[in-house]
Amino acid sequence: MIITVTLNPALDRTLEVPSFTPGRRHRSLDQRTTPGGKGVNVARALKLLGQPVIATGIIGGATGTRIIEALGDESILSAFVRIREESRTNMAVLDPTTGVHTEINERGPSVSEHELELLEQKLLYLARGASICVFAGSLPRGLDAGTYAKLIRSVRKLGVLTVVDTDGEPLKLAVRAEPDVVSPNELEAEDLAGHEFGGIDDRARAVVEITRQDTRNSLHARQELCWTDSIHWNGYKLACAVHIYAPIGVYHYVRYVRCGD
Repeated sequence: MIITVTLNPALDRTLEVPSFTPGRRHRSLDQRTTPGGKGVNVARALKLLGQPVIATGIIGGATGTRIIEALGDESILSAFVRIREESRTNMAVLDPTTGVHTEINERGPSVSEHELELLEQKLLYLARGASICVFAGSLPRGLDAGTYAKLIRSVRKLGVLTVVDTDGEPLKLAVRAEPDVVSPNELEAEDLAGHEFGGIDDRARAVVEITRQDTRNSLHARQELCWTDSIHWNGYKLACAVHIYAPIGVYHYVRYVRCGD
């Protein structure tokens, strides 16, 4: 079983509005509403790949109820902790005539320490039957930047492999908790390495530098390249500084909200 943890889930709405102009009244041609948040998106991808997965995290209010119901419609198991405040809604406006999209993301609810404790208790219960736990996405208001680091340490004590995908100070602190895999984008990797990348060699070296900061594996991907410092399996280090070149074709976007995932 794989667990995904989303501490700041959202209801993602995408509107298609031709010739969108700020300050004017428009009517949308199409709209889509789906549950989102980085960990939720990971759970969706794992479900499509046929992997057993359960999504957990923090949700609140009517929006939280809609998130759970929508996940159920996708046959994704969930075990969220209810909080007092309302979960957020994110909006994207896509202009199909120009391809330009505009995003407006709510800042989300404030979460108390007591609510976080309830989430940790549920997570540790679920982790007893899991092999992998993925922590992904931003932190809601009210939580300390070290929240992911704290949860990672708790889960690792149960022998569960941990993966983290976040940014900023929460990512830096999470790396110190020795997760098994960290997955930064280019800006996040530059922040962790402490310098900008000038080329392919810089990016490959940065992956090695990041793993020296107490994480076992670092996976850094761009559109055409993927780097990992090492590959572990059943406690054995199988390879080091693996560079994978994987060119892909050009695809049309279906959704703009969460397309970075």
